[in-house]
Amino acid sequence: MRTYLLCLLPWAAAVTAAVLQPRQDVGNVSLQHPELFSLHWQMLEQNSTSGFETPMVDFLSGYLEEKGLTVELQPVQNPILAYNVRRQNIYAYMGTNRTCRLIMNSHTDVVPPWYPPSDNDTDIFGRGANDAKGSIAAQVIAFLELQDAGVLRDGDVCLLYDVGEERYGDGMQTFVDSLTWKPEFIMTGEPTESFQATGHKGSININVTAIGETAHSSVPQYGRNAILEIMDFLPKLLDLTSTFPLDSFHGNTTLSLSSITGGTISNQVADRAMAVVNSRVGVPAKQIWDIITSQVGDVPNIYISRIGDSSNPLAMDVIEGWRPKKIMPYGTDLGAWTVDNLKFLMGVGSIATAHSA
Repeated sequence: MRTYLLCLLPWAAAVTAAVLQPRQDVGNVSLQHPELFSLHWQMLEQNSTSGFETPMVDFLSGYLEEKGLTVELQPVQNPILAYNVRRQNIYAYMGTNRTCRLIMNSHTDVVPPWYPPSDNDTDIFGRGANDAKGSIAAQVIAFLELQDAGVLRDGDVCLLYDVGEERYGDGMQTFVDSLTWKPEFIMTGEPTESFQATGHKGSININVTAIGETAHSSVPQYGRNAILEIMDFLPKLLDLTSTFPLDSFHGNTTLSLSSITGGTISNQVADRAMAVVNSRVGVPAKQIWDIITSQVGDVPNIYISRIGDSSNPLAMDVIEGWRPKKIMPYGTDLGAWTVDNLKFLMGVGSIATAHSA
């Protein structure tokens, strides 16, 4: 099977290069690999923000069925979302053997807000263009070309495209919980600039709540403004990055202020304010959390807690002597992949432009 893996991954990279590296004799990107461009473009037309991936799932599953693949749609339930929201993982393969040895994977959801695709003859723009619909397009076209070339056999490779990666992590967790066999390999597509990722960081989401005392806005001296409390606290929290340990493999640990809210109406002193801070950890998450709680865990009127489960840094497998290697500063669905097998991370696009307008 390793022979097939070595064959498939370079093929995917070569197919993707048609978009990443325009040929000198072809100006318009759509002419370089029409099927790849068309698939990528049509996926970008689907509004699939986290929690509402149905348009993308319907389109991609239909596309794969039209190409003759067996397609399973796995329901994904999330108690914090409306019960009538239809969310499904896509699992596709050749023939009838679903217990594949290699799983090619990425995610169908994107961060909000969605906006439609556009291009300038050399680059493609649109929400999810590189995170991660570009990787899906490359994987699917590589799979279909290898299938047409007679390289693949039933049970060699399956395609898994899960929901919720950007916000909930529930799609991959649902699939892992349902596994009844052990795949030998998983290859996840995320924006790595076509580097082989040697690893990526873990993550902690931190909720910060400030409690004040309400009063009429005409006499603010009789209250205590929670917004001012949290504005005073957040720089102290963010400055802790200078105290975090540096890992020689995964690198530094970062803190990023993701959101802040506070107050209710204009004529009232805010008695509550909240912020979310995301940490990308280069060392075990507990080590960072212990530093945070010991340094700023007892500030009056400020309460900090973790949102959901934290994840630790991961090391990935690589193919020696193939493509260049690089550590990645973010996390992926592989944090929920608890199967003891070979794990690869590689895809198109750059994290520098992921989640940006």
